[in-house]
Amino acid sequence: MLAATAQAQTGEVRATREFRIARVETLERARSVAFVEARQSVLLQAVRQLQEDPQISNIPLKLNELEALLPAIVEVRAESPADFKVDAVLRLRPSQIALRVKQLRKDPNVVARLMELWKDSADSYQELTTLAIEAGTRNLLIDRINVNYVVAKVYAALARTEESPASARVSSAKGRQVARHLAEVAVSMGGNFVLARLALGDALVESDRPIPAEEQYRQALLSNPSSVSAHLQLGEALRLQERFAESLEEVRETLRLAPSSAPAHTDLGFLLDLQRNDEAISEYQAALKLDPDYLEAHNYLAIALARQGKIPEAVEQFQQVTRIDPDSVLGYYNLGIALADMEKDDESAEAFRQAVRVNPNHFNARYNIADLFRLEGKFDESVKQFREYLRLAPDTPQNQRNIRRAREFVEIHENR
Repeated sequence: MLAATAQAQTGEVRATREFRIARVETLERARSVAFVEARQSVLLQAVRQLQEDPQISNIPLKLNELEALLPAIVEVRAESPADFKVDAVLRLRPSQIALRVKQLRKDPNVVARLMELWKDSADSYQELTTLAIEAGTRNLLIDRINVNYVVAKVYAALARTEESPASARVSSAKGRQVARHLAEVAVSMGGNFVLARLALGDALVESDRPIPAEEQYRQALLSNPSSVSAHLQLGEALRLQERFAESLEEVRETLRLAPSSAPAHTDLGFLLDLQRNDEAISEYQAALKLDPDYLEAHNYLAIALARQGKIPEAVEQFQQVTRIDPDSVLGYYNLGIALADMEKDDESAEAFRQAVRVNPNHFNARYNIADLFRLEGKFDESVKQFREYLRLAPDTPQNQRNIRRAREFVEIHENR
């Protein structure tokens, strides 16, 4: 490779690489190597520019988080300005990038996956720049970096950033479709890379297809039997099939390989919780000792404590959820339920209002606000919220009782 030239234009970052064909490679392979290097240069330049933009610098990003998220957000296109030259071009739109960064950060699991991809690609690129590298190894590294670039787009599409009518955030139907297509492309690129198999497995799980997902995770383990992520995700696929003993075995294997994995301790706690095993709480606490801000562990610990009647302790954990994620509908809704159990009606109503602030379509929060107003004798406010509940709540068997009660209350009040 010859020396590179690079320049940044307003709203655009561009890098050029010149290349020549070695005896053992094709023109297309030489160009691919050059483009990977140019793309890496462009992404690094873009990160430096974005870090100086207030729209980005005001986001509380962790170390290397922007580097990990950016490839999932932007498109770097290839141009050929002349023979044996290739350009990597990135159009910078800081406001759109900032918005997407904030959206992706709503899904900590996706951020963790993107961080894993970034580290794998950074290590591969570092090895690629080694002077004495064999052609076969170089080709494998190039393929790995290109696959990771596609896989990053998979996780961006899978991110759970949409508020559902219930409490949990969900991925979009279109996102799941795009993710599965891209994951299949990544797997088809060859090399049987573990991260590509994991991405396809995750896309299948998100589409409620745990059986084919299991096959992808097992394929990943054939390539790397020590893959912590593959064991953990295989455990999830097995749990979704209600194969709990096998799931437990995979999660315990994950902890054998990675004793400091907060997600693995949390998943083990969840499986033990299904058996009403008191050791579940110890696992959640172990996860939080390793990662005090691991949101899922706080949430599951709170639910386990509430089930034992330890409502004040559960409230503390739900408050941790809303501290970590001030827009967590799940946290606010569960907090509202727990506070109501403690007969702290004002605080409970405020928690439900926060849930509605983030997700106006949360019909159960609407119902609970209405019921609290009813208990306080604020009938006009209660009717207003019950009407919203009736407008939003789907007519399903589990909602029939509340729909009937809300309708009867509205009718009685209106007939006075």
